[in-house]
Amino acid sequence: MNSLNPVSIILILNSMGIISLVLTQNETTKDYTTQNSSRINPIENLLWIIIIFEILMFLITGKITDF
Repeated sequence: MNSLNPVSIILILNSMGIISLVLTQNETTKDYTTQNSSRINPIENLLWIIIIFEILMFLITGKITDF
């Protein structure tokens, strides 16, 4: 069995974080938009940052396995 390398562990934890933020955002967006219609939800900003980080980690993992 392959042992998990640090990049794989980071990707797994990041994916779980994305799933939890999406679920949290779905619940809090309704309340937040009724209070502040002109502002962006801070959870949404954090979610986009983590998604971009996840994509970069996938690209790094692909480059590592190519060599």
